[in-house]
Amino acid sequence: MKKFMIVLSFFLFLPAIAYANPVTKTSKNAVYSVYQTDEDKYVIRMPVTGLDKSGLEASMKGNVLTITGTPAKTDMKIIRRGFVPLAFSTTFVLTKNAAVSEVTVTSGVLSIVVTVPLAEDQRTKKIPVR
Repeated sequence: MKKFMIVLSFFLFLPAIAYANPVTKTSKNAVYSVYQTDEDKYVIRMPVTGLDKSGLEASMKGNVLTITGTPAKTDMKIIRRGFVPLAFSTTFVLTKNAAVSEVTVTSGVLSIVVTVPLAEDQRTKKIPVR
């Protein structure tokens, strides 16, 4: 009976957990972090070492966000290679009402700002203390 109650309580809180994070599913082996910066804004950050802006592309179809990266060709002779920038494609399944508002690259980190509009009754309301 105790085990049943634990499982039941997990499933009762599952929708709240899924709603709190706009990223509900991602492709395998994707290295990323999700930060909540405001009540309705989230930032997905992922390393893109060795790639510049011209080799990165972000696209959205429905609620699926796809990030692709292609390393730039170089004519330089490689003496020693410490890391190999690889081509990649990563998909994120976002919640239905999520929208990507900004994609930037700074210091080898790709940042994707995701906004999830909240209804007025879901926002935190400040109550004055008298």
